[in-house]
Amino acid sequence: MLPPILNTVASDTHGFLILLTIYLIGSYIKRYNINVKTKWLISSMILSLILFYFSMILLYKAGVSFQRIDTFGYGLLPAIFTTSLFILIKQGKPFYSKTVNLIASNVFSVYLITVHPAIQSQIFTEVFNVKKFQDNLYLLLLGLGIAIFLVLLSCFIDMFRKYLFIFLAKLKFHFNLNKKSSGTIK
Repeated sequence: MLPPILNTVASDTHGFLILLTIYLIGSYIKRYNINVKTKWLISSMILSLILFYFSMILLYKAGVSFQRIDTFGYGLLPAIFTTSLFILIKQGKPFYSKTVNLIASNVFSVYLITVHPAIQSQIFTEVFNVKKFQDNLYLLLLGLGIAIFLVLLSCFIDMFRKYLFIFLAKLKFHFNLNKKSSGTIK
C-alpha cells in the first residue's frame, strides 16, 4: 500500500499523499458546507504566512540552504493558508471581471510554457539566473516578481497566438473563396 502513496508522481520530491490530503480537505469542505467567519479566515491566512516566513528566516539564519526552496511549499502552514483561502473564495459572492477572465483563460498556456523542460531550464538559469539568489532572503520577492512577469508574458504570447490563428483562419477562408470562384489564388 505504501509505494503507490509515497511515490513521486506529484513532483520530484513529494508523493501522491500530499495531493490526496489536499483533495480530501477540499472534498470535506465542499461536502459538509463548512463556513467560517471571514475575520477568522483572514487571520489564519496572515498568521500562517507570518509563521511560514519567520520559519524560513530562522532556517536561513541557522545556515540551511535554500537550494530546494520548493520544499517550503508543502506542509502544515501552506495547507492552513490554502484551506483558508479556499473557504474564503467559496463563501464569497460571485463576481465578473473581464481582466480576471482574460488572465484565467490563459493560465493553462502559462503552465505549459513555463514547465516545458526546454524552456524551464532556460528561463531560470539563463534569463533570470536564480542560482545566484539561491541562499538569499530576496529569493521570495524575486520569485514573486518572476512569477508575475511570466504570467503576463505568457498571457501576451497566448493572446498573440489566438489572434494569429483567427487571422490565419480568415486568410484561409479568403483563399478558399477565391479558389472556388476563379480557380486561382490571388
